[in-house]
Parts: sequence; C-alpha cells; structure tokens
Amino acid sequence: MARLLKDLDIKMPQVIIEAKIVEVSTNYAKDMGIQWGGRYAGTSGNGTTIITGGATGISSSGTVGSTTIPAVGTTTLFPLLGDVGISGNAYAVNMPAAVGSGTGGALGISFGKIGGNALDLQLSAMQTTGNGRILSNPRVITANNREAKISSGIEIPLQVLTTTTQGTSLQVQTINASLMLSATPTIGNDNRITLAIKLEKSEPDFSREVNNIPTIDTENADTELIVNDGETVVLGGIISKSEAKSEAAVPFLSKIPLIGWLFKRDTTSNTEDELMIFITPKIMQE
Repeated sequence: MARLLKDLDIKMPQVIIEAKIVEVSTNYAKDMGIQWGGRYAGTSGNGTTIITGGATGISSSGTVGSTTIPAVGTTTLFPLLGDVGISGNAYAVNMPAAVGSGTGGALGISFGKIGGNALDLQLSAMQTTGNGRILSNPRVITANNREAKISSGIEIPLQVLTTTTQGTSLQVQTINASLMLSATPTIGNDNRITLAIKLEKSEPDFSREVNNIPTIDTENADTELIVNDGETVVLGGIISKSEAKSEAAVPFLSKIPLIGWLFKRDTTSNTEDELMIFITPKIMQE
C-alpha cells in the first residue's frame, strides 16, 4: 500500500508554453515620369504663329492653386506641382512621377529663349524601399491538462443606435483588438507533450476606416500537435506577395524606339509579407 501511494501521490507537473510570432514585410516602389513642352512663336504670311502646350497649363506667370508661377526670365526653379515649365509655358506632355518632399525629386531644364521660343523638360523619379519586422512573444504557465489563456490588447468603443418599441437609444459596444494565446497541454509517459493551441493576433488599421471606425487585421491559428519537451516547432506560416506594374502613355508615340520614353510614365511596386508562428513547450522541473 505504501509503495502504491508513493507512485500515485505525486505533484502535478506544470508546463510553460512560449509562442513567437514573427512578421516580416518588404516593399519596393519605383515611379518615373516626364514633363516637357514649351512655346514656339514664328512668323507666317498671315502674321505670328504660336504653338504651346495643351489646355491643362497656362502660358504666363501667375498661380496654379496655391503655387506661384515665377515670371518668365527669373532664375527661380519651378517645383513639380502645376502644369507649366520653368519658362512659364504649358507642358505638352504632363506625366510626372508622384514625388514630393522626402519621396523623390525632379530635374528641370529650360532651353534658351530666342524670339519668344522656349523648350522645357523636367524628369521626375521616386523610389522607396522598406523592410519591417514585428516580433510578438506571449508565454503562459499551466498545470497538466489545464487550459491557460493570456491576452493583451485594446478595446475600441463603438456607438450603436438601437431602435425598440420604447424608442431609440444610443449604446456603446467595443471591438476587441488583442494578442491572445490559449493552450492546453497533456504530458505523456515519455515526456512528450500534446498541445491544443489557439493563437490570435488582432490589431486596428487606422489607415482604412469606415465611418471613423478602423478595420481589424486578424491572424490566427487553431491546431493540436505533439511536441518533445523543450522542442520548438513551426506552428504555421503565411506568405503573401503582390506585384504591380502600370504605364501611363501617349498612344502610338510611346511605342517609338528610343524616344518613346518621352511619352510615358512607368510605375512599379512589389510588396511581400511573411508570417511565421513558433511554439516551444517545456516541462518545469523541481
């Protein structure tokens, strides 16, 4: 009887479960554009002939929106915004890259002005490259055959208008955005651990809102597996990749060899996201 009690009356083992969520994102974007145009003033039998850019621009100094156009003859460089060149004449081909402060730049050139003639050329280019990594590391301790939960996050309040027979009332509900780990370990005689795992990671995306309410980006895994004591396994992984290339061009002219680049704008973007989840259970020793 004493020998049997010694075998049965043992302390319940405990397990520490550690999860690592690794998110890696890579993005690349390139945008190249061109603007060119000018003004030609010649003399024909019927008087003066003037050729300039289209109706999208203006042919003299002034303002375009909040941008001041420098007077013809000044040395001030005209910024990329607007529809006219350094000389103040309208562009004939106006397809700039989406550049601005901290996102690329432009090179503007104005060729001599003789007898009212001028030619403006402005090249613009933007290139961005980014790499990011997010590591979440929840861990929890629980007894054998006992479920454990741990979570951390925020709750976003949401006003809901409810209409009943008694009238209309305004109530506040919440949207949960959190990192949650739920685990139930079962220790076998060979010290191998059977794990029932539920892992969820939710976070608000304020860049995409609907009626001032952010959308919720959710990543989760729900599975059961057998792991050796102290062993790390990959619970799952998701890889998403998107590639895009667009071209804005003047028909026919953009296909002419060598000089076709004067009539088009090229945009290229690549985005790749990778999610990996690692689980490590370990039996706690006395």
